[in-house]
Amino acid sequence: MDENVLKTNQEYKLNELNDIVEEIWKTVTDDFRQVKNIKEVRNLNIDQLLNEAEQECKIDVEKCLSIWIVAYKLCIVFIYRLHELIFNCYQNNKELPNSIFLLTGKICSLLVADMKLLCLGHEDNARIITRTLIDTIELAIVALLDNTFDVYSMSDGKFDEKKFWEENIAYGKIHNRIKPALQKVGFDKESINDYILSIKKIKKVLSESVHPTKFSLFRSTLIPSLRYNDQLSLNVFGHISSHTCSHMSTIIEQIYRFASIIMQSIMLKEPLPYFKNATKVGGLNNVSVSFFVLQEYIMRYDEQLYKNDFENDAE
Repeated sequence: MDENVLKTNQEYKLNELNDIVEEIWKTVTDDFRQVKNIKEVRNLNIDQLLNEAEQECKIDVEKCLSIWIVAYKLCIVFIYRLHELIFNCYQNNKELPNSIFLLTGKICSLLVADMKLLCLGHEDNARIITRTLIDTIELAIVALLDNTFDVYSMSDGKFDEKKFWEENIAYGKIHNRIKPALQKVGFDKESINDYILSIKKIKKVLSESVHPTKFSLFRSTLIPSLRYNDQLSLNVFGHISSHTCSHMSTIIEQIYRFASIIMQSIMLKEPLPYFKNATKVGGLNNVSVSFFVLQEYIMRYDEQLYKNDFENDAE
């Protein structure tokens, strides 16, 4: 038996596997030429194509997206600092539910994944991540303010997650939980309705990319170019879309709204269970400062950040 077959996956190295593929490619190509009597069959250098696309995207990001990238990174900073604080509070009191800790961790990782896709020129595919991000933010709001959701992450194996999801989250039912949750931290009815309406509109836009609708197919294959105004790119390996700015603005706005809800929760006269010992466990100042830095940046560059409407710019 070939010694390569005996190796475990851990023993294989990338360069070694690439060499093996080259040998296979050469053998199959030679055989194919003999059978079909053709002169040329060419391999495709995927690494080169991906690298070229990435380098072009990097130039466009640095040239055209700086204002959004900085705001986006400030959003990540806030969420990560919040995640740290939640972890410290949980370590201080293990009786607290771990749901909000898990959800803030998920939000942070989704933000990172989203930014990577957007900066690599896959704006439409990033919409799938953004859709999940919005759902996770909604869950985090309710988990922080509604004890019903403690069971969602702390239950034993008997917990029927599918049933819970259908009864409390799916088909917009989560909004029935968000309303009273936001009322607890002082939001008025008009503000709450405005927030939920904006979420619904954004979800509708993003949902078109979860399934292969005609607009989603178009945006992924004939990419409206940010670099070349009013032109389309056929580079499916990655090209910065003209929709990227408004997409990033939407994410920034949603994180800022979530951050505002968190700050109001922290400043309540009667602190929420998670924040009762926040001043003692460490990390609260980091959360507060990162919020005010994000807020100040958004106020300074508000006109540039939100000059395009994602809902109208989406197609």
